[in-house]
Amino acid sequence: MKKLLNTLIISFMFTFMFIFNVDAECSYQERKELLRESKLIEAFFDVDLFINKFTFNLYNLSEKLYVKIENDYDKNVISIFDVGSDSYKFDTFDVENIIKYKIKIYSKNDNCFSELINTKTVIKPIVNKYSKEDICNGIEEFYYCKNVLTKKITLNDLEVYKKINEYKKSLEVNDAETKYNFVDFLKQNYIYFVIGFLVILIVISVVIINKRRGEL
Repeated sequence: MKKLLNTLIISFMFTFMFIFNVDAECSYQERKELLRESKLIEAFFDVDLFINKFTFNLYNLSEKLYVKIENDYDKNVISIFDVGSDSYKFDTFDVENIIKYKIKIYSKNDNCFSELINTKTVIKPIVNKYSKEDICNGIEEFYYCKNVLTKKITLNDLEVYKKINEYKKSLEVNDAETKYNFVDFLKQNYIYFVIGFLVILIVISVVIINKRRGEL
C-alpha cells in the first residue's frame, strides 16, 4: 500500500512538472514576435575623420530583448541588458584594425529568457591614411583614396603611389580621348551644322519679311 502511495505521489509530481513546463514554454508566436523585434535593431559605425574616431551605433533596442556584443579582436564582451533607452553607443580610437562585431540578441521574456533570438554582424573598418594626402585630391572615389576601407592595403607606400598615379594618368587619357572624339565629331559633321545654321537664318528672315509686309 505504501509503495503504491509513493508511486502515485511521484507520478503526480512528474505530471505537475510537465504541465508547468508546458505552460512556461516559449511559444512559436512569442518567438515570432521576438524575432520581428530583433530585426528592427540596427547596428553600424560612423567615422570622424577629423579626430580619427569610430562610433558604434545600436538603435531600436526593445524592452523584450537584451544584447551581447562580442568582437574577434580582443574577445571583449559588452552586455546591454537595460540602458534606459532604445539606443546604445561607444567610441573607439582604433583606426588601424578591422574588427568584426557579432551582436547576439536574446529574449528577456520570462518564458523565453536568455534564448538566442537573432545574430547580426557589423564590421569596423579602418581609416585609409592615403586618403588625407594631396595625391588623392579629386579622386576620392578611387579605392586607394577612399576614406575608410574594410580590407587592409597589403601594398607598400611606393606601390600604392604608383597605383594612384596610374589611375590619374588613365583619367587624363580618357579626358583627352573624349575631347578628341568631340572635335573629330564636329569635323566630320560640320557640314550638317552649317546647313542647319543656314536653314535657321532663312526661316528667321522669311518670318521677319512676312511680318513687315503685314505691317504695310
